[in-house]
Amino acid sequence: MKNFQRYVTFLCLVLVATSGLSFSQERAPVLEFPETGMDDPAAYGGYKTRFFRDVGDNTVQIYADASTGRIVHLWADAANESISFTIRVGGKPVDVLWKSRGVTVSKQGTRRFVSHMVSVPGGKIELGHFLLASMRKERDFQYQQKHLLPFDSDPYIEHELPALIERLERVPPEIRSDHLKLLRAQNTAALRARLTPKITVEQKSAGRFILVQQQTFDGRNTLFLSLSFDRAKASARLVGSQVTIETTGKGALDLSVTIGTDSPSLTPLIRSDILSDEFFSFLKQVETEAKSSGEQQRFRWLERQVKSLELLSSREKLMAGLPNFATYFGRDMMMSALMMEPVWKPEMLQYVLASVLKKLRPNGEVSHEEALGGQAIRENAGEYNSLLDQYISLSQRGENQRADSTVRLARDILRNLQKVRENYMMLDDDFQLPVLAGRYVARNDIPRDRKRNFLLQTIGGRGSPTRLSLLLMNLSRVADLAAPYAERPDALNLIAFPKVNGRWFPGSWRDSNAGYAGGRFAFDINCVWVPKALEATSEIFALLKTMNYSADSLERITPELRGSKLSAWMRNPALLDSAITTWRGATRHFWVSLSADEVRSRVNSRLALFPEEELSFWQRQFEETNLPTNIEFLALSLDSLGNPVHVVNTDPAMLLLVDDFSKTQQITDTRKFLSTFLIPYPAGLFVENLGPLVANDLYASDAVWETFRRDRYHSPYTVWGREVNVLLIGLLKQLQNGQSVQGLLESGEKLERDELLKNTLNTILTAAEASGLQHHELWTYKIEGGRLFPKRYPTGSDTQLWNVTDLSVQFLLDKINR
Repeated sequence: MKNFQRYVTFLCLVLVATSGLSFSQERAPVLEFPETGMDDPAAYGGYKTRFFRDVGDNTVQIYADASTGRIVHLWADAANESISFTIRVGGKPVDVLWKSRGVTVSKQGTRRFVSHMVSVPGGKIELGHFLLASMRKERDFQYQQKHLLPFDSDPYIEHELPALIERLERVPPEIRSDHLKLLRAQNTAALRARLTPKITVEQKSAGRFILVQQQTFDGRNTLFLSLSFDRAKASARLVGSQVTIETTGKGALDLSVTIGTDSPSLTPLIRSDILSDEFFSFLKQVETEAKSSGEQQRFRWLERQVKSLELLSSREKLMAGLPNFATYFGRDMMMSALMMEPVWKPEMLQYVLASVLKKLRPNGEVSHEEALGGQAIRENAGEYNSLLDQYISLSQRGENQRADSTVRLARDILRNLQKVRENYMMLDDDFQLPVLAGRYVARNDIPRDRKRNFLLQTIGGRGSPTRLSLLLMNLSRVADLAAPYAERPDALNLIAFPKVNGRWFPGSWRDSNAGYAGGRFAFDINCVWVPKALEATSEIFALLKTMNYSADSLERITPELRGSKLSAWMRNPALLDSAITTWRGATRHFWVSLSADEVRSRVNSRLALFPEEELSFWQRQFEETNLPTNIEFLALSLDSLGNPVHVVNTDPAMLLLVDDFSKTQQITDTRKFLSTFLIPYPAGLFVENLGPLVANDLYASDAVWETFRRDRYHSPYTVWGREVNVLLIGLLKQLQNGQSVQGLLESGEKLERDELLKNTLNTILTAAEASGLQHHELWTYKIEGGRLFPKRYPTGSDTQLWNVTDLSVQFLLDKINR
């Protein structure tokens, strides 16, 4: 069998390559979930995944979902690719088994290949929904539940691509011919052939082969998939886009799977590039203790997190999460940098700042997400289509000069249809950049000369802007947005989400339809990021002053600042100080207070609408809760009129991360601030053995409650690893701050404060660890037989950048306990 497997793998590669292999090697998994002794397989519901490194050390993730029969190969390279298909036996999804322990990685020229084997139950095996594209397309395919449809459903094609072909067929022949050359296509029929994968079934002496190839729409790159098996054990036929394999016996069938790509690689970072010497001393200490005690669990957890961080890290970017977000996300990088600051090398702050500043819009906006490969093609095609529509309209009106200019712009897009595109829809990241920059300039372990050199470097060639100039443009945008409330602190002058298609677009981290409960003004933006961004602006000004930069010299570097609000603040720091003081008081708009009677009334009326088993479970939890006289919380958002939307939420934890409560909070304020994290759901957020729910909508309006019922991504059915770690790191930082400023608090008050912080810390930490899923992006639960069971969230990431910040949690815990 082993010789057959090796032969099949080699033969598959020969079929998709034009010459011999230059490199081939067996590689074991870097990580796999669920892992024996670490994870509860029941929480994964038939889902399993493994992570590998290809020949260029790019991350390759393979996952199989027994509930859907979907097998996905994520290639986390410079094009963020995926190669996927669905297996059904007798029309039903199946649970495939990993047949090979590892993978074979190989290379031929610029092509990289990965091969592995799976075992499938015998019978009538149906293969379909072949998708070889950007991982973004696979993500959307599953989000829209297309992977659950019959195999003979219409193919999943991004609408921009056939629309481009239709427009090409309407322009004059000379333009069409020129544009087709740029797309490396002889005619529009050749373009149409690229909309779906080419599938063939071939028989060779050793076996049968299902070969799938997908050329990118611009003709630059090709993805490959080969599935093969012993021809003595089964036969195969192709009907449309579905392959049917019928086995000759009753046993399982072994399938050899080979994937290939010719897209560019990334340049991975390793742990020594990322983590500090102090962290490695801590890790070594934990390893030594594990060896002496025989208790390996904590070290294994830490090692898994370090490996996850490495899988996400390259010199080009830090990826947000695998498998669904294997690309740059500005917010994820900056939030993770703030959370990882205790364990990262100082150089990593420079790295993240450089990456964010390079993608900055000229007006200072931060890029939320980049579009690569197939997603870039799709978005650029949409822009091309818009220009061709303009060209056609102008030509029909006889405006030939404008028409010619427009078609030249369209042609420029086709010259590089894979040009990376940036998404600037989010608001929170614009205010996070100054906070991160402020942390960087305030660090004493980075010499001032290094800071100067870093800020004065250009982002490109000669004549391109410096990082300092770009940073100033961002600070100017922040100042312009913050000025109205600073000058007139009315709720309606807070930073508002933009209105898109008749609703307030959720332009912050809770970016689902329900995320901010339809609110116009988000708590996190207005009460966390804006005040801290203004404070950071003051710190950056202080550094620039030590570098002999005056307002005049900064305006010479960045002429756009002349006459701006930022320029006024530079020239009169008292105005900035006043703005900071005003914005620090923005939380007053968000406080909500409900009496115990109001809580009982609202919770009971809402629970009555729950399914019977959930109603019984949560009613029992509520009856056992010792309610305080009143529950006070900071609302998730304000509505269009500036009134609080009554959704309890975890966002206030961000204040713990970025503020110093030992200087700004009295013990009564701290107790009030932390209370909802400890009050059990359904009154508060806390769920034993699960963690703090990301939101509690039971006090909100019917419309808000219905919205969360339909969209559970940021609802009371989820715990987010990001929020757990933000809360834990914030609590640990507050304890550290208290140790360093003991004289600022009366000893009795300090002891009470520390006890409250430690109690909250231990309660949340114990619950999250008990879930067994804290390394995930988010997790949920099911209630059966009167018990609650943690579950993997179906579309959650298996490893997430801001979840590996658990490394900071563990490191800070060790420092506190020491």
